[in-house]
Amino acid sequence: MSERVTAESYERIARAFLETNRDRPRGALYLSLKAGRGEGWDNRKYGDGAPRWFVYWQADELDAALAAAGFRVLDAWSETTAGDAWWMRLAAPVGA
Repeated sequence: MSERVTAESYERIARAFLETNRDRPRGALYLSLKAGRGEGWDNRKYGDGAPRWFVYWQADELDAALAAAGFRVLDAWSETTAGDAWWMRLAAPVGA
């Protein structure tokens, strides 16, 4: 199995995106994250041989993490597919 992704990892990823795109502040970040609480393995889609690790998010926590990483949310929505709820976010660096 690969290294687990934690909520703190997502904030580091968002900050790295900002750093990489510092000279191009018009860039956007699109996120699709599972709604819920906690974290864990899910093998429903690909079976026991290919479990996937998920960190589940609450909408307010996701928006706070984006703001802490220097993003403002441009659009926010949720979707449900195959019984799973997802938070969708389109964000841009603050000042862009």
